[in-house]
Amino acid sequence: MSPTALALVICGALLHAYWNVQAKKASSGGIPFIWLFGLVSVALLGPVAIWRLDATWASIDGPFLVAVAASAIIHVGYSYALQRGYRSGDFSVVYPVARGVAPLLTVAGAALFLSERSGIAVWLGAGAIATGIMMLGWRPRSRASASLRGGIGWAALTGATISAYTLVDGWAISKLHADPITYYTLGLAMRSVLFAPWALRDIPALRSLARTSMPAIAAVGICAPLAYLLILVALQHAPVSQVAPLREISMLFGVFAGGAHLGERTSGAKIAGVVALGVGALLVAL
Repeated sequence: MSPTALALVICGALLHAYWNVQAKKASSGGIPFIWLFGLVSVALLGPVAIWRLDATWASIDGPFLVAVAASAIIHVGYSYALQRGYRSGDFSVVYPVARGVAPLLTVAGAALFLSERSGIAVWLGAGAIATGIMMLGWRPRSRASASLRGGIGWAALTGATISAYTLVDGWAISKLHADPITYYTLGLAMRSVLFAPWALRDIPALRSLARTSMPAIAAVGICAPLAYLLILVALQHAPVSQVAPLREISMLFGVFAGGAHLGERTSGAKIAGVVALGVGALLVAL
């Protein structure tokens, strides 16, 4: 992996962990919260996409629009599952499990659907990352609860959708040579349209949420697209099978963020998980 791709992925991971902490704090907002921060993202990137339209118009064809639609639909499922997971379980469980399911599925999918050949180091690294993340979400059986199991279930579904949209977006960027900003902005706009009927069912509640949660809405609306755009640009410099597992080092930052901002305890299992993450990230990067 090139130094450029490595730097992009690490910066994206930092932003990803930050906006997920904010989303956890506002998880009671549900779909209206998702819709509102989506509007912030569209307002942020829309002018840039329009400004670049002359240079990118020729690339907007049938396969490009199919990829945009598929990615938007999968992202709707991802956003809903993530919010439900955060409402059902702890951040230190949902976030690592969601990120842990994705790497191996994505590496396998890249081999099957994108014809990417991954060496043994990539597979070992992806496995170490997945193992480390699952350790971060481990709890003793005596402390297990219905809410914990529910959170893990939603987290696993979130991880599956992460793998699915990463493969679709990787195909669009690497095979169709789609412009990342145009591609992602159109997907954001389509997601806003898809969520609108649910978000607009209760206008007074929507207005109240906008007043009380505007800092979190703005933080997620700005940081979420920037974090993922960094990953899309990284896909122009490295294959999906390397970028997807390595971006899961966001858990390194997420563990510390959970302790600092959400008051969650750091256990021995979490420390072991962090070590496994570091080893896996090193294997994938090299």
